[in-house]
Amino acid sequence: MNRLNTRYLQLLLLLGCFVLTSLPTTSFAHSNEYLETITGAHGGKLRMAEQYHFEMVLINGEVHMWVTDHGDKPQSTSGATGNVKFITSGGIITIELIPGGENTLIGKNSKIKYGDSVKAIATITMNGQKPLQTRFSFDAAQKK
Repeated sequence: MNRLNTRYLQLLLLLGCFVLTSLPTTSFAHSNEYLETITGAHGGKLRMAEQYHFEMVLINGEVHMWVTDHGDKPQSTSGATGNVKFITSGGIITIELIPGGENTLIGKNSKIKYGDSVKAIATITMNGQKPLQTRFSFDAAQKK
C-alpha cells in the first residue's frame, strides 16, 4: 500500500471513530433521562413516546397535557383519547383525558391534590394510531 492510501485509511478511521463516539450523546438527547433535566414550555414535566413529546402539568384536581413532536411542533389532539393512572399513597386514581384545544389533553378529578407525591402512567392514543404509554413522577415541589 502506498503512503497516500495509508493516509486516506487513517483519516477514514479517525472520522469513523468520531462518528461512533458522538452516537451516545445523540441518542441521549432524545431520552426521558434528558427530558427529566429540562422544564417544558408550560412549566411541566416532559416525556417521550415514539415520535411524540408529552408535557404534563398537575394543578389541583386537573391534568393538562400538551403534545408536540421532537421538534416541539404542536400535534393535533383532535380525536385523541387517553387516561392517566396516578399512583398515590391513597391508592390508584384513573383520570380520563379529552382533547382540550389544539394540542392539549385535559382531565379532572378532585382527588388529585396539590402537595401529593404521585407517580403517573399516561396512555395516549392519537387519532388513528396505536396507544402509547409513558411514565411521570411528581414530587410536591414540582406541581403548580
